[in-house]
Amino acid sequence: MVESFYSLRWFLAATLTVWVLGVMLEAIDFYGFTTLVIRTAIYVGFMSAAGVWSSLFATTSGRAITLALAIWLVGKILFTIAAVLLVAVAMLIHYLLWSSLGLAIGRTSGIMPRPLMSFELAMTIFELALCVGTAILIAWYCHARFDRLAGRCPARPIPVRIQPT
Repeated sequence: MVESFYSLRWFLAATLTVWVLGVMLEAIDFYGFTTLVIRTAIYVGFMSAAGVWSSLFATTSGRAITLALAIWLVGKILFTIAAVLLVAVAMLIHYLLWSSLGLAIGRTSGIMPRPLMSFELAMTIFELALCVGTAILIAWYCHARFDRLAGRCPARPIPVRIQPT
């Protein structure tokens, strides 16, 4: 998978140059810049893993590219939905714990607790964590099953009959 990063080196260098110029010209703030760099690095890793798997799985290069893009689109949608659900559940648990502890010590005001972090930041963290976890699982699967995915070993062992002599 290192070759996948190596083949994108000039594209990534050009993108990083444009972002650094954006920071220098104050068109992008530093938080936005770091978010862009981290998000791009994680999605490049995810797409590298998905590309390796799809190239081993598909019969032609066109199908492999189509499959890799479909994995990216479906993954992006599923990561976002899962991140929203996880953050919503975490915020609900935070509110329920706060309200139950608040009622236990006699605070019955209807003031909502201040969240530990913004919804956007929590969603970004969960989304990128899901992306990293999926990329690691895909890379591990490709590593463990490389010969079978590449067609070098049969799916099932070939039965061999031994004739008595």
